[in-house]
Amino acid sequence: MIGRAGRLGFDTEADSVLIAPDKSTGLRIATEKLQFISSCLSDQKRGLSRMILEAIGVGLAQNDDELLTYL
Repeated sequence: MIGRAGRLGFDTEADSVLIAPDKSTGLRIATEKLQFISSCLSDQKRGLSRMILEAIGVGLAQNDDELLTYL
């Protein structure tokens, strides 16, 4: 799986790395038709709220500054 590499509106190109068990599998993955995906962080799916709660729950962020750094 490859996400959007780079930052939308800032970067014009980026690199990604594909690690596969063998060359034929890597070529198949790299050349097959891409499936449509959507972010779970969108407003409708409430993923951002969940990500914030999980970051606090597991101790990755304990205050506003740490949360902003994590995000």
